[in-house]
Amino acid sequence: MQGTSTFLLGAMVAFGMGGPLNKTVLLFGGGHITAGNPLPMGVVATAIAVPPIAVAVATVLRHARFSKTENDSGIAVNALLIIVLVRLSKKNDQVGQEEKRGSYSDRLRSSDEDSN
Repeated sequence: MQGTSTFLLGAMVAFGMGGPLNKTVLLFGGGHITAGNPLPMGVVATAIAVPPIAVAVATVLRHARFSKTENDSGIAVNALLIIVLVRLSKKNDQVGQEEKRGSYSDRLRSSDEDSN
């Protein structure tokens, strides 16, 4: 499953908004992970975040069109988005540093060899 098929799965998840269609697609994507093909689940997981981010951006760009409650929800989603992006950037830095010095299992193996 590649290309247009995976895009269709992502569109179904973004449209489903937590309903039965969404649950079916999540199950289908999970099944592909166990079969050794993580691409469909990656698309599904990415598409889950699209509607909340779209609402958050809309409340920032056109805040006059939304009620106070909706604007507050948009602010909360924007705050969460910033937190997620900061944590992802820190995680990427950690992964880059580990690649420079070798993986944890490589360091364990080398320490075991040193002790022998």
